[in-house]
Amino acid sequence: MLGSSLLERPGHRAVGLLLVASGGLLLAAFARVERAVPNPLLPGRAVRHRNLRIGAAAAFMNTATTSPVMTLATLHLQDTRGASPAAADVTLLPFSLCVVLGSALAARVLHRRHPGGGLAGGLGLIAVGDAALLALPVAEWLLPACVGVAGLGIGLSSVAATTLGTNVPAALQATAAGVLNTAAQLGTALGVAVVLLIATSTQNLHLPLDGTPLGWACAALGAAAAALLNYTRSRPAIETTSRTSV
Repeated sequence: MLGSSLLERPGHRAVGLLLVASGGLLLAAFARVERAVPNPLLPGRAVRHRNLRIGAAAAFMNTATTSPVMTLATLHLQDTRGASPAAADVTLLPFSLCVVLGSALAARVLHRRHPGGGLAGGLGLIAVGDAALLALPVAEWLLPACVGVAGLGIGLSSVAATTLGTNVPAALQATAAGVLNTAAQLGTALGVAVVLLIATSTQNLHLPLDGTPLGWACAALGAAAAALLNYTRSRPAIETTSRTSV
């Protein structure tokens, strides 16, 4: 995280690259140690469980494609439109309200469809909301509606990810809950770092898309790709392991 933030500054990019590389090496060393110890933090059974892998990946993408978008939207309102912090909060309030609405609707959706379908639908809505932000130069009034659609999507997809990711044997329930929560937190941290790096490093490059719009477009593409992947995965049967099995 620190390394990616330093990459945004031309005078500190060497240090940023060094920190990013060091983080990668430490992560690789941690994975090697985990494979060698008799009782790893993440048991092999959990790593191999398909439901948990899909649920964790979706939890990661949910926040990775919404948190940076909301951050850029906040900066857009305050820096470009000159809105006060209070005015920016009110403009973006539909996101939070629609997260609640999407979570409430998820129960009905998941009653009729497999969680994989809920993931695809929720991530698809996130992609639509993110992509619609590209129309702001000609229709600024769309901003509350765009973030509202993204909020509806993450509400639906988050419930679906939790439902699927916790459909594991009873012995893995605690591990699954921790993995899902960690994946969501990592999605926020890494998503903000990467998308804001793209947005800040491409400002004023006179590309077809640069700066904040390019950041929004990258988030939309990520959400769309994840939605398509989950749609194709939801076609075959996914494990339906009983919670009471060992």
